[in-house]
Amino acid sequence: MKYNKIIIDTNDLYARAFGIESKNTDITSKEVLNKTVQNCVKQILSLKSKYLETGGVVYVLADNPTSKKVVRKNLDPNYKANRIKESDGYYRGIDFVLLLLSKYSEDFYTARIKTYEADDLIKPIIDSLTSTETVLLVSADMDWARGMNENIHWLSKSGLYDQESFKERYKFYPNDKTVTLYKVFQGDTSDNIPAISGINEQT
Repeated sequence: MKYNKIIIDTNDLYARAFGIESKNTDITSKEVLNKTVQNCVKQILSLKSKYLETGGVVYVLADNPTSKKVVRKNLDPNYKANRIKESDGYYRGIDFVLLLLSKYSEDFYTARIKTYEADDLIKPIIDSLTSTETVLLVSADMDWARGMNENIHWLSKSGLYDQESFKERYKFYPNDKTVTLYKVFQGDTSDNIPAISGINEQT
């Protein structure tokens, strides 16, 4: 299936690319970052080629590197406290990915806004669409699945989901409330949020 709009979690793809490239001990840290940028751009171009309808657009979203230090951090000092602080070059690489894509084609819209994370930018985009437009959300983060409906699907590391296949896998239909509740019980290791002890997924 092809989509009118693709919305991509650049931080996710970039981090995965960095994880692959950083295992190569025969190259310098600068070369690791250069190859990470190349790998990330290739992934995004591949997604565009595979999933975008002719005349469609791709939204390439990224976290601001200071976003975890503001509102959420004020609510919970342990929020994302488990994340390794990468070099400034690492984050500049994400900026460079956005710059390359914005200059590469008018099919790409890029956004990285101070104090916001990428998933905060999804709802305003979705709200601007017509009811018939189809959208693919691309991220390993289940937070992105909150935006799903009959026309909006989610591509994660484990596969491509519509509402029914998501329910088959996770036993509930995704929306803002259900995904939040699921993560309250199950925790979220990427955000350093612990699960509630004694409550497993089946319960």
